Amino acid sequence: MEKLFISAGNAPHQWGQCRYALGMDMRVFGSRRYGFVPGPTAGGRRDDLLVWLHGSTQSATVTRRFTNRRFERLGMSVAYPEGIARHWNDGRRLLQEKTRELDTNDVEYLTEFVRSFECTGRVFGAGFSNGGHMIYRLLHEAPGLFDAALVIAATQPTPENFLPAPPTADRWRPTPLLLIHGESDPIAPIAGGTVRGATQSAQATAEYYRRLNGDAAPVRLVTLPNTGHVVPGPGCVTSEFLGPANESVDAAKLFGQFIDELPR
Repeated sequence: MEKLFISAGNAPHQWGQCRYALGMDMRVFGSRRYGFVPGPTAGGRRDDLLVWLHGSTQSATVTRRFTNRRFERLGMSVAYPEGIARHWNDGRRLLQEKTRELDTNDVEYLTEFVRSFECTGRVFGAGFSNGGHMIYRLLHEAPGLFDAALVIAATQPTPENFLPAPPTADRWRPTPLLLIHGESDPIAPIAGGTVRGATQSAQATAEYYRRLNGDAAPVRLVTLPNTGHVVPGPGCVTSEFLGPANESVDAAKLFGQFIDELPR
């Protein structure tokens, strides 16, 4: 199974310093660590790959615990890359983190990271919070990188707060997109607000991507009452700062159902 994902060519995956942690193999691509959990050898999604982008201040191991490993139950391989100083240089103009000061090119890095796996199946991108904003940037600046995408707890920045240029018809690749947002999110309000610059509402975000995709790819918005800045699902991790947990709705299952409805 692993030979489907690890390039035998010039991909700079390093193995000498790997360590195994609770079923997740820690590896290095370029100069950064990432976690990798291989998928099963059987099943309809066995050749697929999910790239999970963590939220602010998280690492591969932290975000894996934060999601309660739910996405590893989808029957595909899961990769957990890490941003510089535990942040992604997403598309918000007013992002103020070390990765922005360093002018990190996460679009280039993640594009090379994804392609290095030489995946023979579908590749999905998923992100939470800062990772979700990075998904938005990748949809604009690396069109076609993902066969479908999931964004949790992040809404589209307003035009004046968004670095990528407005997409042209020849540059935009319609990508199926599932948006999940808590109605009681205290950090990224569902109605929009100021989250490292101005952001739009979840509804406006869905409408924005529906306009771009047209009839070529679906955009689905799921809003969850009494749900905070969390990844919903059994064992949902939260704190007073993040707001209410939601263990009754499983974000991973919702995404699994979403991609199963897509043509192959």
